[in-house]
Amino acid sequence: MERVTFDFPGSVRLVANARDPATPTLRARFARFETANDGAAPSVGVVVEPLVTGDIEGDSAWWTHSPYGMGFGFHRGRRAVILPRRGEADVALVPDDPVGVHYRARSGCERRVYGIVLFALALALARRGGLLLHAAGAVRGGRAVLVAGPRGSRKTQILLDLLRDGWDYLSEDKLLLARGMAHVFQSEIGIRDHHFESVSWLPNAWPPRLSRGTRSLARGIRRRAAALAVRMLPSRLIPPVARRFDPVHPVEARELFPEIQVAPPVAPAAVALLSRRTQGRELSCEPLGAPEALEELAAIQELVFHELAPLDRLVRLCDPGPRVDPRGLLERELAGCRFVRLSIGRDAGVEGAPRLLAERLESIGEGT
Repeated sequence: MERVTFDFPGSVRLVANARDPATPTLRARFARFETANDGAAPSVGVVVEPLVTGDIEGDSAWWTHSPYGMGFGFHRGRRAVILPRRGEADVALVPDDPVGVHYRARSGCERRVYGIVLFALALALARRGGLLLHAAGAVRGGRAVLVAGPRGSRKTQILLDLLRDGWDYLSEDKLLLARGMAHVFQSEIGIRDHHFESVSWLPNAWPPRLSRGTRSLARGIRRRAAALAVRMLPSRLIPPVARRFDPVHPVEARELFPEIQVAPPVAPAAVALLSRRTQGRELSCEPLGAPEALEELAAIQELVFHELAPLDRLVRLCDPGPRVDPRGLLERELAGCRFVRLSIGRDAGVEGAPRLLAERLESIGEGT
């Protein structure tokens, strides 16, 4: 059977069958990491393949009626976390080494499988001392600044302004950290409806071929529909419906900014932690102690897979071996970085952020 392999920085190889339903999505998302399948026996970190009838053992009540939306079972005799759909096992995650992602080959399975593959990849990386870090990143003069914060903290807005000011692209949402170097994970920027409202120049810069669904009329209809859904629907239905009304419009960084480059691997020089002020229009950038910054970064990492939050806990019960310490990994991978607090007033824009971050990089270059 033909295999597709992806080699990620951090010595993690992901293997999937070329003709499986989810593989085209993986190839599109991980194109920069796809390698020739040389037939050797590689050190594999993640295996992705469809479920086979009879692979799952255990009482289906363990997962179909679980208050966590998932539960325990067995896949080929190995303990697994089972994610159900319509009363059937839909995905089985086996947290061994390699991590196994086994999914029911059905129409529309790709989105769920991709999210769980990201979780599996993060788990495999952490075991080998790497990180799939939730942060935006840009590079100027060979030095990289990472911008971190929970979702909704304006990372993408700040990145867009940095790129418009001539910085090179490193990350919009996730990047790979391995052996002290930051690597591009994906070169797409995920633009949402609210970015067209908050970034004044974005509608004029948006590539014409991608304009479908992003015009002001379409955005207005989605906004009104979302407001109606919040009033009319049960709370449990709001998150999946909200994704429909706030879709991601992906665009390649260089398609939006033809003059920039996608950065090669680079050692991070500074990390900016975002903070929202309750009032005012102030935008400030102040030094931040490493212990406080690392604790905050570790907390942000916990939020990366917030929709799969129970999965992390259940994996720990499934595989009760030594736990990977995310704070320790961050401390090692970001050794030598300077940390700053980028504070944004509630009524402030982020247009001044590139200047503040450039000044911070210059001060780091001068050793202050």
